[in-house]
Amino acid sequence: MNTQSSTVPAPPPAPPILAPSLSAEVRPLYWSVRRELWENRSLYLAPMVVGGVVLFGLLLGTFRLPHRMRELPSLPLEKQDAAVAMPFSVLASLVIMTTIIVGALYCLDALHGERRDRSILFWKSLPVSDLTTVLSKAAVPLVVLPALGFALSLVAQVLLLQVSTIVLRAAGPGPAILWNHLPFLQMTLVMLYGIVVHTLWHAPVYAWLLLLSAWARRVPFLWAILPPLLVCALEAMAFRTHLFASYLGYRFIGPMKLAFDVEPGHGDILHLTQLTPGRYLGTPGLWIGLVFAVAFLAAAVHLRRNREPIRRSHPMNPSSSTNTSSRTASLRRLAPGAGVIAVAAAMGVALILITRGIGQLPKGGRDNRLTDVLSKTIERQGIDATVAQYRSLREKGFPGLYESESDTNALGYALLGKGAHASAIQILRLNAETHPRSANAHDSLGEAYLAVGNEALATESYRKAVALNPAMKSAVAELARLTGVKRPPYRPIVLVHIIGGLAGILSGAVALCLRKGSRWHTFVGRVFVVSMLTMSGTAAYRAYVAPNGQPVNFYMGLLTFYLVLTAWMAGRRRNGGTGPLEWVALLFAVGVAGGLIRMGLSNSRFAGVTFFFAAVASLAAVLDVRNLVRGGVTGTSRLVRHLWRMTAALYIAVGSFFLGQAQLFPYAVRKTGLLFVPTVLVVLSLLFWLIRVLFAKPYKRSAAPSPLAVPQTTPQEG
Repeated sequence: MNTQSSTVPAPPPAPPILAPSLSAEVRPLYWSVRRELWENRSLYLAPMVVGGVVLFGLLLGTFRLPHRMRELPSLPLEKQDAAVAMPFSVLASLVIMTTIIVGALYCLDALHGERRDRSILFWKSLPVSDLTTVLSKAAVPLVVLPALGFALSLVAQVLLLQVSTIVLRAAGPGPAILWNHLPFLQMTLVMLYGIVVHTLWHAPVYAWLLLLSAWARRVPFLWAILPPLLVCALEAMAFRTHLFASYLGYRFIGPMKLAFDVEPGHGDILHLTQLTPGRYLGTPGLWIGLVFAVAFLAAAVHLRRNREPIRRSHPMNPSSSTNTSSRTASLRRLAPGAGVIAVAAAMGVALILITRGIGQLPKGGRDNRLTDVLSKTIERQGIDATVAQYRSLREKGFPGLYESESDTNALGYALLGKGAHASAIQILRLNAETHPRSANAHDSLGEAYLAVGNEALATESYRKAVALNPAMKSAVAELARLTGVKRPPYRPIVLVHIIGGLAGILSGAVALCLRKGSRWHTFVGRVFVVSMLTMSGTAAYRAYVAPNGQPVNFYMGLLTFYLVLTAWMAGRRRNGGTGPLEWVALLFAVGVAGGLIRMGLSNSRFAGVTFFFAAVASLAAVLDVRNLVRGGVTGTSRLVRHLWRMTAALYIAVGSFFLGQAQLFPYAVRKTGLLFVPTVLVVLSLLFWLIRVLFAKPYKRSAAPSPLAVPQTTPQEG
């Protein structure tokens, strides 16, 4: 008997599908990129914080927008679009610049960090190839961060546009004038194009940093910075050329001249007609750079496959662990640590936006600068035609042009830096003729005469400068050197100030080199604190009692005193806690920030310096509030607080000596730019020690003293 079988027949085999195999190849790369974002929250936190701070400043500055829109028709037609679009361009530029900086810092630690904490042993046990890992890390600065920068910029610009529209509709001439002069869609496409251009151009830089991260056993940051600086310095001293520095500049800012059609002196890029993709894509430097990027990434893959984890021993951490949670936690601290500088700069920009109003329409035709006209004439017709043109325009009162002593002075120094000494003397002589009561104009002319060895005319110019301003240190020093006249002896308080400043700079430099926590390091730290407090206190007092008043030195002295004192308190309070001194310091920081802002508003000569350091004081005050709310800080947060405040104070001291007292150094040294090197080294030291403290386990797991030590009540381990 036939019975029906209860067995279900198997379905026919399905045809092969290629998608799953492709997905299986892409999936490890996708999840590796997501892992990088999960472990490195600073990648998106830093751009968001910078964009938010700048946007906040712009939004507060919209209360001046109706007034600016009413003055818009007074500008030339070709300047109106740029004046309206300036706030939007500044906002996008700062966000995108932050993503570039964050991407570079990420690349320096991407492959080095996993070897340092030995987590590479765990990641290599997973079924993920070295090629996939390196490509996922390269995708962060080449794909993820550019996309993030574009998205954040676009969202912030849309918010700013909406608020501006509401303000103009409520209390202004109406939003039509804003929309008519703001090519928003074209600006968005230009921004997207610019991001792609810069990403491709900087690809070899990111790849090189990844290669250094995979190769260096210690401190990849210094390997990335010091060798190029050393090569530039050696070339300048040995051959008196700047070819390597010019190449570095070309690699970093080259795409602006290649990818955009921008007139010299005008950086407004608003319309699609200004894009030159054909010229950019036809540049050999682009494709050569991409070839090098591929080679660097291939070398990074090879090094990751063959390099062993970094073996390190430390008395405070004798054993090494492969636990990846410690690395994740340390990477998450990168935003509040390394982001200090970025946030301080953003706060400075925000203060300018709030108080001065970015996009404020220029008065007196400042867009039509005399120096722009003179520069073009020098390039096309030479200096003799330029002198004749200047005298002719001066007789007519510089019609339709903005003439400024500082602008003309800057043009003269630019020519001096290029080696065009004769042209520089002609320009600076015209400036001194136009402004005969300016001591600075005669001082600059004397410096130009010294550059060509004409000491007689230099002495004459310096005599005029000193007669107009006897307190001008540079002119007094050069005149004394040229005439052989000895200067009167210093007053006792001046000697105390000088000795304190020199002792502070030297002890700070020595403390950076000594073994951290050693007896000598603690002793040098005490010398640093006492010296800096002495130097800053006497500086503030001298500026306060000066007959002519020196508000810049007064506020900078107070700020330095505050930074050293609060850093010393952070070092002393190893177990956290706060007291009345912290409350006094908070009020002190608020007062200094307010004074610097007020000075920046009243004196445009020092606006850039005052607003920047007002931002530093404001940031310090905000962190003081955070410290008081939390009842003190301990561990890594305490070390970071101590570190950046001590180093910021050292930066002020170094800058005041090498840049503020540049007349103490021979002109041959001043013209090389070497006086800027100490300040750069201080900034690099700050970044290095921030990364060191945030990532190194001995610093995370103990309360070891920071690089600039302070007096301790108990002996510390090295």
